[in-house]
Amino acid sequence: MEATPSQVPSASTRLFAAARTLREGTGKDHDRCVSATRRYRRAGRLRGVCMTTNTVRLGVDFGTSNTVAVLRRGAGLATPLLFDSSPLLVSGVFVGAAGDVLTGADAQRAATAYPAGYEANPKRRIDDGAVWLGELEMPVRALVEAVLRRVMAEAERVVGAAPVSAVLTHPAAWSRTRLALLSAAARDAGIAEVGFLAEPVAAAAYFATVLGHEVPEGQCLVVYDLGAGTFDVSVVRRLGDRPEVIASDGLADVGGLDLDAAVVNHARSVTSPEQSAWGRLDWPAGPADQRAHQTLWSGARAAKEQLSRHTKADIHVPLVDADVHLTRDEFESAARPYLDRTVMLTLNTLRSAGVRHEQVAGVFLVGGSSRIPLVASLLHRALRIAPTVIDQPELVVAIGSLHIDPTPAPAEPTPSANHLPPAPVSPGPIPARAAPLAAPTTALAAEAAPAPAAAPSASDADPAVPAPGEASSTTAVVSAAPQPDTPAAPAAVGVTAATALTGGSAVPPPSTSTTLDAAPTGDATPSRRRRLRVVIAAAVAVVVLAGVFAAVELRDRHRQQPGGAGARSTSSGPAGPVPAPSLVLTGHTERINAVTWSPDSETIATAGTDHTIRLWNATTGQPVTTLTGHMASVFGLVYSPDGRSIVSVGGDAMRAWNAATGEQIGPYDADTSGIARIAFSPDGSLLATANIFENGIRLWNPTTRKQVREIVTEPARERALVYHNTFAFKGDSTTIATGGVEDGPIQFWSVSTGTKSAETAKVDGSVDAVRYTPDGANLVAVSNDYPHVTVTVHNVPGGELKTRLQVGDAYKTGSYVFSPDGRLIATTSRDGSITIWSIASGERTGPQIQPSCKSTAVEFSPDATMLAVGCEDGTTRLWSTSAAK
Repeated sequence: MEATPSQVPSASTRLFAAARTLREGTGKDHDRCVSATRRYRRAGRLRGVCMTTNTVRLGVDFGTSNTVAVLRRGAGLATPLLFDSSPLLVSGVFVGAAGDVLTGADAQRAATAYPAGYEANPKRRIDDGAVWLGELEMPVRALVEAVLRRVMAEAERVVGAAPVSAVLTHPAAWSRTRLALLSAAARDAGIAEVGFLAEPVAAAAYFATVLGHEVPEGQCLVVYDLGAGTFDVSVVRRLGDRPEVIASDGLADVGGLDLDAAVVNHARSVTSPEQSAWGRLDWPAGPADQRAHQTLWSGARAAKEQLSRHTKADIHVPLVDADVHLTRDEFESAARPYLDRTVMLTLNTLRSAGVRHEQVAGVFLVGGSSRIPLVASLLHRALRIAPTVIDQPELVVAIGSLHIDPTPAPAEPTPSANHLPPAPVSPGPIPARAAPLAAPTTALAAEAAPAPAAAPSASDADPAVPAPGEASSTTAVVSAAPQPDTPAAPAAVGVTAATALTGGSAVPPPSTSTTLDAAPTGDATPSRRRRLRVVIAAAVAVVVLAGVFAAVELRDRHRQQPGGAGARSTSSGPAGPVPAPSLVLTGHTERINAVTWSPDSETIATAGTDHTIRLWNATTGQPVTTLTGHMASVFGLVYSPDGRSIVSVGGDAMRAWNAATGEQIGPYDADTSGIARIAFSPDGSLLATANIFENGIRLWNPTTRKQVREIVTEPARERALVYHNTFAFKGDSTTIATGGVEDGPIQFWSVSTGTKSAETAKVDGSVDAVRYTPDGANLVAVSNDYPHVTVTVHNVPGGELKTRLQVGDAYKTGSYVFSPDGRLIATTSRDGSITIWSIASGERTGPQIQPSCKSTAVEFSPDATMLAVGCEDGTTRLWSTSAAK
């Protein structure tokens, strides 16, 4: 029987009937219902009837250069959202002169005509409060909101209704202040419920659930994250059903963009005569140059990606009008210095976390640049573990975030300039930031506060607040070159090293200063000043109380800590005000990788990521000279025993320099890939290098700069982690002592023959540093005998144990360095503090040093009266060790 028109249900009626039965459903029927919903929504007849928001979850990986978002329906598979036909949404934001906002590829295209209105990496500006785009001052929160709003719009288009909840991932070391800003931006974008998850935890969830790899209880996963803008490595341990980050570190100056730059530099090197065209490509002046610049860098990125699949690629250089041929070998040679640094940091992070080889369940590569074949090859060689990499590693974090419960969002920050909508302002200079607020120097808080498992860098930390009326110490801040555009920091020149142990706090350099709410400065109203004083007073009270409770906790913990057999536990040592640096050396534009002293302690040499080596007068802090010639980061530096020459190791070469004139003597015939330590023999006749990729120490003739011998070491057992940067020459230059094998003895080698002695020195744990006393009668070693850092003194020859003492908590100590006389040891803590210990007494020699920066290199002067600390911010700071006398 044929139905009459009145008996045929309308399309809307059929759709509503389906919705009633499929509202909570999943699968193909549910997808058909959603598709129909979208069709009727476009006709204006229906809005979102097929599902509730609980059936869809949204995961967002807000990245430095690209953002990834995925949807997961119920217990189904997670699928990425597409933006401009790609799962990668460019994180850049464009703001036009009229205030119109564009994101993604639209923003990139608009920036070609109006580059001043484009911010390519909002994530890197998370601490800046506001940025100037053209003639508009835009809160960073608004830029983040624009990216997340684009994600929400695409999610609503696909689903048929806007999700009310989302999981946002973030770097493991991000502070609550940063997370609060991210949470507020998400709410501004229309996300009512926000959960958070650390990126390595999300990656671990993907590794275990999506890939199905088992991580046994107590085992660890190494998450190697090489993204577009930065590199991060984390050690994630499984505790119950939830992974926990136990160690994390990163490099802000290594990422896919730096590898793109290596491709561009190769193209530049083979087209060098075209200087005028390259000048326009480097400094585009108009729309045509902007388009050429964008074409060049897009081509470089495409060539890099093609070389991950093929052995050759071509890149077109506009304006020069040349096609450059690039092989995989050429690319890997240019990329090797960057990737070596990531591998070395991965090794050091495992060491600092106290993770043994057998405790590593896997190495997981995430981030788009990790698919470069050389990455897996270098990691496999260094760790002796085959890494796991997937076809689309850039999707791992976002997908993994939907396979584990997130943590709640932190409280929204106090209203400030970050929350104001963008408004046109008159053209002019960017307002100066507020003056930096120094951290409290209460001895109790400085000495007793427990360190976190993985401390964030100085830029990640929440702003510190000084105690009212706290006097700053007198510190000399010396600049290598005048900087007229930068306000001068308060300084007093001519301060001696003796002031380093007086009260007060260090004056931080401009590059490490923090601001309250990051708001522009101006004439504050009286009420605003009163509110500020109240906030400061309250913060100080909280800090003091926290220090009291931390001191009680540490005291109780110390009383319950058992000592090992034959061990002498260290005492807390003298307390006192936190010492300030006697000198702060500024001149490097990027992080300090190495610090060394001339044999007479009168000159300091520093090496940085900015490719330069700088020499300084150790008494006045005045710059002496700058050594240029390296084409990559310099990460190793040593004076010859006679003080006449300096040897440096960079990503490009190992070079020798005349210390008096600064002239380059010449490069060594050496492959610098993976070199972790260089040292002269005491008589200056040999130079030794240790490589993380080799089981051996190479010996070089400093005059001919040619290799003369290799000492081949071997691990104590198969697949053990060996740290070949642990070696020391005996005073008579006849013997080298090596350590670093897990639970293996210190071994002794003949310098002349390369043969191993039958004598050994037994230690517990992995040996991380060794040093002969000047007379050669004793050998001092430091090892991670978890949970303690243990220093042992051994007779030479024979290796018999003379003294064993503990100098700290292995879970909180990052690195160690001996004084040249073997009498002192400096340990760096995860919270950034540095402690100097007397090896004879096992006690602290004075109050802890607080560098107010992330330390990257520490070195005693030859006479052990000074300690130099190189920092992430490019400064080098000097402290007196006179309290140890």
